[in-house]
Amino acid sequence: MNYVQSEVGELGTLEKLEKDRKNLVSLPEYGHVHLRIDSLPNEIKVTFELYEVITAYPIVDLGGVKENVYWQVGLGNSSSLGVGLAYNLSYINTDNRSNYSASAKLPFIKGKPFGIELEISKQASLEPVSLQNQSVNYLYDKDNFRLSGLYYFTPRNTLKLTGAFFTEEYSVDGENVNGFPSDFLHRKYLFSQEFFRNNETYFYHLVSGYSVFLNFTQVINLDAEGDFNLVLAQYKYYHRIKKRSNVAFRAKTGIATNTDSPFAPFVLDSNVNIRGSGNRQERGTASFIINAEYRYSVIDRKNVAVQSVGFVDTGVWRYPGEKISINGAQESLQFFTGVGARFIYKPFSQAVFRIDYGIDTRHLKQKGFVFGIGQYF
Repeated sequence: MNYVQSEVGELGTLEKLEKDRKNLVSLPEYGHVHLRIDSLPNEIKVTFELYEVITAYPIVDLGGVKENVYWQVGLGNSSSLGVGLAYNLSYINTDNRSNYSASAKLPFIKGKPFGIELEISKQASLEPVSLQNQSVNYLYDKDNFRLSGLYYFTPRNTLKLTGAFFTEEYSVDGENVNGFPSDFLHRKYLFSQEFFRNNETYFYHLVSGYSVFLNFTQVINLDAEGDFNLVLAQYKYYHRIKKRSNVAFRAKTGIATNTDSPFAPFVLDSNVNIRGSGNRQERGTASFIINAEYRYSVIDRKNVAVQSVGFVDTGVWRYPGEKISINGAQESLQFFTGVGARFIYKPFSQAVFRIDYGIDTRHLKQKGFVFGIGQYF
């Protein structure tokens, strides 16, 4: 894949050169790319000045509310071995249960616009499930093997086709309640098609531009009725204001087969969508989420930066088996606001330590911290 389309000796344009610069800065190994044009007696000299960063990074995550805390540690690299190989190894502790994940991605095979991605993971958690004002805790275990093929239409437009096989096991933690499923294990196949357009431009921790993500997923259950389809769409927009300010916006919506099941796919979670809400507080078969941030660099030096952040997270869900309605949206509405900070070490591509504190504007007792590596979105 050629990220620079301009060629030596051709009559180039500023628009094409700027496009090449943005393509280069989208690579994880560059924190900034500067385009320099010099007029010489008989020619125009074009130079791309590349400011490299270290692509290896630690994975550290911590969040939740009282009696509902998760933490994660690991190691990742967004571009290694000179071929862009990305990998991720992590351990997650949720509800005092161990989770593991290992993934690798080779974006370009022998320089061609084709890539491959592999993931093996084990998830284990305690899932609170509510039904008709009653609740049961399930011990949830998922073993997953996933293989994906990538095709790059351009450096910024990617198609991803995925096939996966996984097992899900639910076992009641304690005594069961009438109306809730008993222990069961299901084997499932997953097939998904994803399209990603990345038009984001980075200047170290500052971002401008937008990105679009679309996903269509089909899951086939081998052991019971319950096959379902899922459609997900996400739009992110970033705008820089002068040298120190950044506005960030994310809208994310999804809809799935509306099965009346307590194990719906869209969750309310501090680490995923609504900061301060806790872990897996609600589930639904459709959701619409908006996250907005204002980031201001109170310190911005050569190697370090500190950002103060103010944010609003809001969303609505469709509960399993129910119709999409105004009453349902009002009942499920979550509206959290809060503040946070980002501590950034610029020589590393992912060296952003994040801390946020969110509070429910309608129920002030619902609040909590979320820690992590990298921006929230």
